[in-house]
Order: sequence, then C-alpha cells, then structure tokens
Amino acid sequence: MCVRRRLLSVGAAVSVALLWAALTLLLMSRPPHPVSAAPNTLYVAPPPTGDDANPCSASDPCATVQHAVDVAHADDEIQVATGVYTGVQARDGMTQVLFISKTVTVRGGYSPGFGRWNPAAFPTTLDAQRQGRVVSILGAGPTLEGLIITGGDATSVTLNCPTAGGVSDGCGGGVFVFGGSPLIVGNVISGNIGARSVGSHSASGGGL
Repeated sequence: MCVRRRLLSVGAAVSVALLWAALTLLLMSRPPHPVSAAPNTLYVAPPPTGDDANPCSASDPCATVQHAVDVAHADDEIQVATGVYTGVQARDGMTQVLFISKTVTVRGGYSPGFGRWNPAAFPTTLDAQRQGRVVSILGAGPTLEGLIITGGDATSVTLNCPTAGGVSDGCGGGVFVFGGSPLIVGNVISGNIGARSVGSHSASGGGL
C-alpha cells in the first residue's frame, strides 16, 4: 500500500509539472498584446519661445501647430499658447496652415507658460493670410477648440470640392473637412473665403 501511495504521489507531481510546462509553453508561444501609448500633451508657443526643434514640452514648446500635429499620436492633446500663427504649406494636394489626418485635440487660448486657459483673455489665431485654407481635415475626427480661424482663401484649392457644371473654384476657406467627423467647438471662424467664383463655377463654404 505504501509503495502504491508513493507511486500515486509521484505520478500526481509529474502530472502537475507537465501541466505547468505545457501552460508555460502555450503562454510563451502567444504573440504579445500590443501596448498603446497613453495620450500625451504637446505644447506650442510663438517664437522665440517656441521652436520646432524643441520636444513640444511645456518648458520647450514647438513653434508651429502643424509640427505638433505631425509628431503627435492618436488621442494626444495639443495646447497652443496665445499668439498669431501663420504660414501655409501643401499637403495631399491642398494648401493650408494646419492639415490634420489623425484624431487629436488642438486647443488654443492658453497663457504664455500654459498656466491658464482662457480663450477670451489669451486669443490664439490661425491666419492663412489669404494664401490658402486655414484648416484641412482629412478622414479623421479631431477636436478644435478655443481658436480664431481667419484669413482663409481656398480659391483654386479644388480637390474634393462639390461642383456646379463639373467645375469648382474652391471650397472650405476656414475649415475644410473631407471624410472626417471633427468636433469643432468654442472657436471664432470669420473672414474666410470659399473661392472667388466666376460665372457658372461653384464656390462653397467660406467658413466651413
């Protein structure tokens, strides 16, 4: 009887060891779960405080909202200090101050140093100076808040615009959205032109 009990005990121990070994091999063979980066906050301030060579931190902010958007990850927040931000660039056949194709939050209205948020007291302006659109949003759902969006002129920026008679002169001078679902809240959108339309050509959306 003692021998039989010992054999049963040894057999049980071997079974448990084999079970743990099999479980360990199974876990090791499974691909690791992807780790998503936690949302970050990036910071933008006008020069000379801001510089696009900086890491976009509160103490060393970027100089342009576009650069902050470019280096941001999905769901990141971009805080923009008071000032006037200009300068257009071409992206995907469109010309604008700010091109967004990812889901981020761009929030203006911060004091220098980012200690306070009050868009009325700390106006943050994106001004295209009639050189193109102010904001183009393509296939994404970003949030825009606390910004003054002005000076947009989308004349001849016709890609993805609605047409009349097959021809469009431009659209969406202030904010242009194509295939996206942005949240646009608490902004001032004024002084923008969809296009300087001629004849039967179409122009739409001076502001949006």
